[in-house]
Amino acid sequence: METPLRVLIIEDYEDDALLIVRELERGGYQVEFHRVATAEAMQSSLTQKSWDLILTDYILPGFNALQALEVLKASGLDLPFILISGRIGEETAVASIKAGANDFLVKGKFDRLGPAIERELQEAKTRREHKRAQEELKSSEARYRLAARAINAVIWEWDTKTKERLWSENMQAVLGYTPEEIDAEAAWWVKHIHPEDRERVVADIYALRQSTGTIWADEYRFQRSDGSTAYIADRGYVERDADGKPLRMIGALSDITERKRAEEQVRAQAARLKVLADASQAFATSVDDYQGMLDLVARQIAEALGGVSGVRLLSDDGEWLEMASIYDMDPESLEFARLLSDQALARADGPNSSQPVLQSSQALILPGVSEDQLRTLVKPEHWPKLEYVASHSWLLAPMGARGQPIGMLVISRKPGLPAFDEQDLSLAQDLADRAALTISNARLFKQAQNELTERKQAEEALLTKNEEIRVMSQQLWQAAKLATMGELAASIAHELNNPLATVSLRTEMLLAQFSPNAPQSRSLQIIDSEVKRMSALVANLLQFSRASSSQISTVDVREEIANTLELMHYHLRKYNILTVQELSPETPLVQVDRQQLRQVFLNLFTNAADSMPQGGTLTVRTWRGENPGGTTAPLRLSATPSLGLPVSNLPQMFIEVSDTGEGILPESLERVWEPFFTTKPAGKGTGLGLAICRRIIYEHGGTIEIKSDGVPGKGTTVRITLPAVKDRC
Repeated sequence: METPLRVLIIEDYEDDALLIVRELERGGYQVEFHRVATAEAMQSSLTQKSWDLILTDYILPGFNALQALEVLKASGLDLPFILISGRIGEETAVASIKAGANDFLVKGKFDRLGPAIERELQEAKTRREHKRAQEELKSSEARYRLAARAINAVIWEWDTKTKERLWSENMQAVLGYTPEEIDAEAAWWVKHIHPEDRERVVADIYALRQSTGTIWADEYRFQRSDGSTAYIADRGYVERDADGKPLRMIGALSDITERKRAEEQVRAQAARLKVLADASQAFATSVDDYQGMLDLVARQIAEALGGVSGVRLLSDDGEWLEMASIYDMDPESLEFARLLSDQALARADGPNSSQPVLQSSQALILPGVSEDQLRTLVKPEHWPKLEYVASHSWLLAPMGARGQPIGMLVISRKPGLPAFDEQDLSLAQDLADRAALTISNARLFKQAQNELTERKQAEEALLTKNEEIRVMSQQLWQAAKLATMGELAASIAHELNNPLATVSLRTEMLLAQFSPNAPQSRSLQIIDSEVKRMSALVANLLQFSRASSSQISTVDVREEIANTLELMHYHLRKYNILTVQELSPETPLVQVDRQQLRQVFLNLFTNAADSMPQGGTLTVRTWRGENPGGTTAPLRLSATPSLGLPVSNLPQMFIEVSDTGEGILPESLERVWEPFFTTKPAGKGTGLGLAICRRIIYEHGGTIEIKSDGVPGKGTTVRITLPAVKDRC
């Protein structure tokens, strides 16, 4: 059967309003709605018709949700106000809740719409009942005052001289006493006043007699003939003589027991509704802090029922009831209770009271657990503190949401406090229902936050990956450009060989025509030397750019270092870089691919030069022997020789290239071997140089290490080891 629902929708787009209505109809509501988009239209709708709730967008042309809240408050109506919008953030939504909105939902995500409406309608009903109870209390007090005048009161007269007190005949109808049972002495009346009221009532009458007053009125408890207690409203008039001395008192009393009980019930119901309303309001404002909300639930229930309160939630596998929060107003008791709860997990299907409570969804009152009983459950070292957790009465209230159990409330009262009763049981279950709905909503809110966080992280990861792809593409393009430039340089070098050969030949012919001491010979010798130097540069350039298969030969590393430095002479001089060669005479020969070794040197020297844009010192060292420990940081990867001989069985030759440049930061040091990673500015490096160097050295059975503190001026040191195959004679 569909539930009727009258909804005032504040929305400027009719399609959005119809979408909400369809979602409500799918949830089992028979919807009657009206759409407005201005403050004037909203005011008119609120005065012309009754509504169950208000659903509103946050921003409308010339109108918004906060203004709509002010219109609702001005009308004096108590209607659930739910915000539905797709364009506000969490901070705005929370601000709206604090301003008075009952809940907020995201457009298009209506899985919480039905539960939210159900909750808010229930909360509105609770508030109305609370208000009605307050009005009924005021009305009942007025009615009982009128009724007291109309009931059959017992008329009495007290002679202050004889001490006799006379009673009207309807004393039996009101309090059950026959005339034979009534003693005329005033002491009989005093004797039947409740002991807790007796002294006060007698003292008030005595004080009135000693004064000049004439009116006395009081309420007290009086024993009926059957031994029960009646609440009495008594009122008397003092008649005095000419000297002002009291002669007698005349009055009337009536039984107001039923009125007192009714007032107590109304007060209890009002207090109950206030507790529920306060708890619901507190729960609703804490959904964005899950653990804080659980702690608030435990505290609110402990304060409402006067005991120690715990919130036990079902574990993810449904097998355990885990203590999620516990509250006791005594800090020392609270600390010990938490300790015991952590040590005593409860199985949801165990042989205790948890299982029937969860299965039946009915709250249960249990007898307390004494200190003696607790001693059989806890370790002896905890016995001195058992007085903190001993209980007089227990109450278990199940919590469920959307037809599924989620846990239970566990409340205990300590010895000395009254045991739980049926009213406590009913209040606990109402609080458990509201707590369950709050916990369920908090979980959904937390899930939505997690999904939003994951989405943001995924978007950030995608942006990072796109940037990496862009940088890699740029580096690949730069590498291709450098390869093209290498081919062009090789072509130019080849073309330069012909004119250089001609100049060299002509120079030799001219030198043959002059004696060595002739003035012209000196100039011709300079020209011949420069031509040979240029020819050597062109030859080196051709050798570097020429693509060929690996050709292993015995190489003197010192010569290759000198040739590579000669090739880079102009580049190094341009940047004001001083080169220092500390090449040991005992440097052994190695078997390597000459062209690949030159490529390694060229990459390392170029990197060193690029790190010293303002000039510096480039030092190259070679030696034979052991690796002096502690001077460099070894790589994580180990080299595998490819020359057919184990590294440990070969003498080692060391090459070290150091600069005084800017150095490499520690966070970049581990990545310098990665292809396409570079610390140089965009467009200046490809990020392939060191990766190629490492591959070449590893293929020759050597190792390559790098060390840098990232401190400008201390620079970077690269150390290479290669297996030596022949000692130098």
